[in-house]
Amino acid sequence: MKTTHDPETGERDAREAEASKLTQDRLRSYLGNRFQQPVRVEEIRQLTGKTRGADALKKFGYGRPFLVKCRTGDVERSLLFHRIRQNGFGREREDDRAAAVWLDFRTFNRLPRHVAAEDMIVRISNGDLRSIVNG
Repeated sequence: MKTTHDPETGERDAREAEASKLTQDRLRSYLGNRFQQPVRVEEIRQLTGKTRGADALKKFGYGRPFLVKCRTGDVERSLLFHRIRQNGFGREREDDRAAAVWLDFRTFNRLPRHVAAEDMIVRISNGDLRSIVNG
C-alpha cells in the first residue's frame, strides 16, 4: 500500500490511517488463525476501567491493554493484549520496542507462577495481525 506521511506534522493519508486501526474483524481473524478454528469473541474490554468493544480496541492504540474473552469450540479462553508505545525511557526507536517485547516474551515464560506469554504479534501494512512466534 502506497502511503504518504508528513514527518513534520505527523499526518498520514486516509488509507494508512484506516489500515492502522485494530478492528474486531481483524482480531477475530488473527484468533481464528492462531487457534486453527473459528473463534467466537464474547467480550473485549479495557483491562482497567469500563471501556468495552471497539472503544477498548481504540484505546489499545494509545497503549492501554485489553482483555478478550472468546470461545473456540467448547474451550473458553481469556487473552490479554498489551502494546509497547514509544516513550523516552529506552523505547524511542522501533528496534528498542521490539527488543523489549522479545525480552518480556522470553522472560515471562521462565518465571515461576507467572502468566505465560503465548504469542507476539505485529500489524502488517494492510492492518491485519500476524504472529511472529507461531508462524
